[in-house]
Amino acid sequence: MIDYYNILQVDREASQEVIKAAYKRLAVEYHPDKSDHPEATQKFQEICQAYHVLGHEGKRLMYDLSLIETFQLKKNYLNGESDEEKRRIISSFGKRSYQELIADYVKYARYISRIAFIFCLFLFLDYYMPHQKSIEKIIFIEREDGIYGSSSGRELIVTLYTDQNTVLRLPDDDYDFFNAGDEVVVSRTRITDSTIAVARAFRPGTSVNVRGSIYGPKIIMVFALAFCALMGGFIYPTAHGTFSFGVASTFLMITVLILL
Repeated sequence: MIDYYNILQVDREASQEVIKAAYKRLAVEYHPDKSDHPEATQKFQEICQAYHVLGHEGKRLMYDLSLIETFQLKKNYLNGESDEEKRRIISSFGKRSYQELIADYVKYARYISRIAFIFCLFLFLDYYMPHQKSIEKIIFIEREDGIYGSSSGRELIVTLYTDQNTVLRLPDDDYDFFNAGDEVVVSRTRITDSTIAVARAFRPGTSVNVRGSIYGPKIIMVFALAFCALMGGFIYPTAHGTFSFGVASTFLMITVLILL
C-alpha cells in the first residue's frame, strides 16, 4: 500500500497545517517546469495524490483505517519473530494508529472542555450569588405521582401554583408547610432566574428546595461536568485523556443545558 505520509515526509500524527506546508514545499521542489530531477513528473504526481488524500480529513481517516486493516492482514504472516516481539510490534502499531486517528480532534476536545469549564463557573456564580426573592400567593395545590427517586422508586409530588404563574414542585413530605392562600417567598437565581427554593412568608425554617431545577439534587451533574472539563481542558497531559474528557464534557454539557 502506498505510504502517503512517507511521500509528504511527515509523521502520521502531523496536523493539517504541517501536511499543507509539506505539500507546498515539495510541490515547488518537484514541479516539472522548475525541477531538474529526472523523476520530477512522477514525484510531483505522487505528492499531489498524497495531499489529495491526507489534506482532506474524511479521506485521511479512511486511509488511516485502511492502514490498520492492512496491518491486521500482514500481522498473520509475521515469521521469524518471538511471540513477545510480535506483541510489541502489534501493540506499538495499534497505539500509533489510535493517536493518529484522534490527533486532529484533540485540540477541539480541549476547546470544548475549556468552554464547558467556563460554563460551570457561570452556573456556580449564578447559584452562589445572593438570590432574588419575591412574595407570591398560593392559589392552588395539586398532588401527583412523581418519578423522582426514593426508596420505593417513586414518590408523591406536590405542585404549588401561585398568583404570578409560578409552578413549584415539592416532595409530598413538605405538603403540610403550605396551604392555598398562603403567602410564600420564592427564591430565584439572579442570572438564569431559576427557581430554587420556596418558604412560608414570615416563617423562618420552612424553606424547601424546589424539584426539577438543575440547582437541586441534579447539581451533581454540574460538578461532574466541572471535573471532566477541568481535566480535559487544563490538566490531563495525554492526547487520549484530553480527547476522552472532551467527549464526556460535550455530553454532560448538553445534558445540563437540557436540565437548566
